[in-house]
Amino acid sequence: MPRRCRVSAAGYPPLLTPPALVDRLHETCTSNVASLVARTFGGPQAAVRNAASVTDQACLDRACAATNPDLFESINHTMGQAGLMSNTKPDNPFLDWTKVLLAYCTQDLHIGGGVTDVFPEITVHRYGARNVQAELRYVRDVLSTQMDATDPTSFRPDRLTVLLSGSSAGGFGAAYNYHFLLDDLQWAHTTSLQDAGLGMDNGGPDGVFVLAATALLPTSPGWGILPYFAPYCLSATCAETYINLDLVQSARLKAFPTSRSSW
Repeated sequence: MPRRCRVSAAGYPPLLTPPALVDRLHETCTSNVASLVARTFGGPQAAVRNAASVTDQACLDRACAATNPDLFESINHTMGQAGLMSNTKPDNPFLDWTKVLLAYCTQDLHIGGGVTDVFPEITVHRYGARNVQAELRYVRDVLSTQMDATDPTSFRPDRLTVLLSGSSAGGFGAAYNYHFLLDDLQWAHTTSLQDAGLGMDNGGPDGVFVLAATALLPTSPGWGILPYFAPYCLSATCAETYINLDLVQSARLKAFPTSRSSW
């Protein structure tokens, strides 16, 4: 069973500068700055937050040209100290957890598979899922290095207790990348908390089913999401997280009795 443990910052691999992190991840936003820009490491309990606010959302085709340019870069993103990300508030139940912010700069709900959409007015790099997976592997490497060096029990994936959360576009990111933590990283004690990212389809041409059908395309204007989506839910209807995706994942979670998905 996982246990609470606080570890010193001493002995961690050096935290990478944004340019070096880009070289490490091989994923970029339009500003050539990768989206892992703020993190604190405090132990084998991790609170990972996909950043995005209600104004971030996602953009399609040439409409991206009307999107705030700040939403296509992450160099100015910082980790806020409100709510679960606080390192100082004594009533925060995640006070001494490792905290990681995955900033948002790809306009693809954190699920893009590496397609670059080139429109007459703007170029958009849909690298969201590739960024998330590379960033989480980096976090795993940092924690495993420290735990192997300082803890007699050493690192095992099942020793981590993880909360993956997000709001709005970040909520979609928490839902769409949850399978990676369970299946690839084998973090068996993981909760996905999705705020304002239910993905309920409205039946119209701007609904999530239509968006997902475009995103599933392997080349532009698609986002190439299929290799990064939950392997047990591959249709466009699975973009509706509140019903379809979570219904399928509920069966998957039976193999992880201490993991949960909530809204």
